[in-house]
Amino acid sequence: MKILIIPLSTITDSSSRYRGYYLKNELKKKEIFAEIIPSMKFQKNNFKSHISKIFQYFKIIKKILKFSNNDILIIHRYIFYPFPLKFLEIIKLLRKFKIIFDLDDAIYLLYPKHIKHLIKLANIITVGSHAIFNHIKKYHKSVILIPTSVKFENYPKKIHNQNSIPIIGWIGSTSTEKYLSVILNPLLKLSKNYSFKFKIISSNSGIKTKNIFQEKGILTKFSEWSLESEMNDLLEFDIGVMPLYKDEWAKAKCSFKAIQYMAAGIPTICSDIGENRYLINHGRNGFLAKNQNNWFEYFEELINNVSLRKKIGNAARKTIKEKYSLSSNINIYIKLINNINKY
Repeated sequence: MKILIIPLSTITDSSSRYRGYYLKNELKKKEIFAEIIPSMKFQKNNFKSHISKIFQYFKIIKKILKFSNNDILIIHRYIFYPFPLKFLEIIKLLRKFKIIFDLDDAIYLLYPKHIKHLIKLANIITVGSHAIFNHIKKYHKSVILIPTSVKFENYPKKIHNQNSIPIIGWIGSTSTEKYLSVILNPLLKLSKNYSFKFKIISSNSGIKTKNIFQEKGILTKFSEWSLESEMNDLLEFDIGVMPLYKDEWAKAKCSFKAIQYMAAGIPTICSDIGENRYLINHGRNGFLAKNQNNWFEYFEELINNVSLRKKIGNAARKTIKEKYSLSSNINIYIKLINNINKY
């Protein structure tokens, strides 16, 4: 059996890392061997980008032309354009291999036509959230929910210190920095009465966001994200936040920021929407904020109570180990692979 994984991007992309590269490594531990050909985030609409895209397609097509009916192509969020998608359809018809299409964002809102075509081609759809599951179930009978799962052993436990100034932290990317506007006023209100730092881990664009918060009077730190420094930066957090807008895109999010915080034993406050409601048991392993008053209330509660931070952090860590770790979920993938001919 040959398995080819096409992740959305390189290992520096968190979604590709956990749902592609780390999946490959976990399968290898179980003596199931897969190959990866990373796709690329072709965001620039220029000649060079199109040439790179064509070369990428040819690499993939060359591989799957050698497939047989026991082989599996795992496509993680990768958008085939109409011409190569037709190629894929013809090759699948001839070679009889199986396709697992993996979705952890609501990209069907952006590319409805392409996604419907891929859904039709796939034997199984794996999804990262209940909202995506409910949407895809309308179009395909074999949909399986597999949460984005961390390598739990890579997450040391946060040591909560009574004497240090608390750090409220957020990790994300350029595309998700906009959600920080949800907590700007609650943090501003908090800064009038409490000493704390707000830390942003993101790409270079985070500097601009950091300056906005700083100018408002919130003591704000910025760290540029890197794979090497991610864990040390994360462990500086005393409280983790995952604010979101209340829209269909956010509703389909897979709560991965919160999963990361919780894996490290960091008490987490999330917007009360979508997958966060399945991950967070409110008041036990984290907090769900419905409005700005809630955000302020839970910030205040956690800043004032180190024992509560430890208690919530421990419960959060237990949740991730049991339900959101690669080691706890790898058997779902193995079962899928072993039974692929039934789909």
